[in-house]
Amino acid sequence: MDQQRTREAVDGGDLKRSGRRAARVHRSWADEGKTMIHDDVVTVLLADTLTKGERRLVENGHAERILGLRHDFQQVCARI
Repeated sequence: MDQQRTREAVDGGDLKRSGRRAARVHRSWADEGKTMIHDDVVTVLLADTLTKGERRLVENGHAERILGLRHDFQQVCARI
């Protein structure tokens, strides 16, 4: 896509839609997300990054298991 068509897509709201979609996906699993758009950059700030299931486990005394699982996940992803 050339630069002019890219600018038209941006002006047409593609970035807003993309940012809203990202926040909506996050909200479905965890909590609120805030979308900010500046020029052609979309930033989505995520609040409360525990999933709803993880929060439930933490409420029932399993915070250490969540931390361990997150650590293991990061280790595996680092090898990819």
